[in-house]
Parts: sequence; C-alpha cells; structure tokens
Amino acid sequence: MFALLPFYFYYYVFHLAPNAQIVDLLVISIYSYGVAVCFAFSSATKSELPQDSTYYGNHIQEFAKFCNKLDYVGILVLMWGAGIPTIYYGFFCNPGLQMLYWTSLYSAPSSLSVPAFGSPQFRHWRASFYAGFGLSSVVFIAHGLALHGWVLQKLRMSLAWMGWMATANLVGAVIYATRVPEKWLPYHFDIYGASHQIFHVAVIVAAYIHFWGLMESFLVIRSATHACSHA
Repeated sequence: MFALLPFYFYYYVFHLAPNAQIVDLLVISIYSYGVAVCFAFSSATKSELPQDSTYYGNHIQEFAKFCNKLDYVGILVLMWGAGIPTIYYGFFCNPGLQMLYWTSLYSAPSSLSVPAFGSPQFRHWRASFYAGFGLSSVVFIAHGLALHGWVLQKLRMSLAWMGWMATANLVGAVIYATRVPEKWLPYHFDIYGASHQIFHVAVIVAAYIHFWGLMESFLVIRSATHACSHA
C-alpha cells in the first residue's frame, strides 16, 4: 500500500501546488518506498519456517538471526527515508544544512556492523536505538526553529504531525522493550497481540501520520510564490 503513495501524491496532490517540481516527487517517493521496504522485510521475516528444522541443516540458527537482522534493518530504512523529505522541506532555503543533515543520517546504520546487535540479549538496546534514532530529528527541528522561528517551521516541518508521529513511535518502542502484554499473561499472546506486533502497528500508524505531514509541508512551500523570502 505504501508503494502506491507516490502515485497518490502525483495524481491527487502534486498538481495542487503551482510551483511543484520533480524533486518533490523524488523525496516523497524515497519516504514511501522506505516504508514499503520496511514492511516487506518485516513480512518476509515473519514467514514460518518448515516444521522439519533439518531443512536448513546446521544453518537454522544463522537463518533465524539473519531474519531478525533483516527486520530491524527495514525499520532503519524507514527512519532514514522519513528523514530525507523532512530535512528537505525543513531546510528548503538552506541547501548546505540539507546536505549536512542528510549525511548524518548515514551514521546510524553503522551499528549493523556489530553482529551481536541482533541477539536477544540486545533487545533493550535495539529498542533504545530505534527510539534514539527516531528522536534524533529533535536536533534538526531545534536547529530549524532557531533559524526560522516557530511560525514558519511549524508549517515547513508540519510539527503538529511530527509530534503525533513521535508519540506513536515511542509508545511502540516502550511496549516492545517491556514486552507488554505477554509478560503479564504468558502464552496468551503467542499468535496475536504480542508486543512485537503492537510495535509494528505503532510504526504503521506513525508512517501514515508522517506521510500526511509531508503533504502539508509540500503544499505550504510549493504554494508560496517566494518560499525563501522570509528565510
């Protein structure tokens, strides 16, 4: 579904703004396909393994670890993709800062080089990392506010939408880290309602919230005749 959002944007939103450019479609597509990749990876890792574990021979544990790593790589791709358009619109009149913050987004995936990061004992660390990476947007949001003020950046960055998005991500991360509700009622949520599933639902909700926020940012900036006249 998220893979179709660029088409929705182009046919129903793009032409509403008189100054729309192809780069808008590009950054919105990066976000949308980042979300799509995240959920595609997640779906792939949730596929059941054959009942006979010998099907994978001695590599069953390595395969399980790979699936687990693929899952959180997808979440990082989503967060990375979300940062691209947010920084683009937030620093629309500051191309140097755009490049600076885009470059900084690449530092987070370096944690993937640590094999132990995907192990069960690092569950809390992974949850903290997701939350921290998501909250890293506070840095460039604060910078944008310092440069351009609340009135302008509230519209450019759709800060109201961003607040709800952050809330959804944080709630999901806390539930994932604390293993609620299965720690209260063991074996009752083995199929549905487990913390990991709730976490992914929260990520989906946050992704939709962010998309609508980007629509607002696009319309505000591309509908202005001189968007940088007050920068």
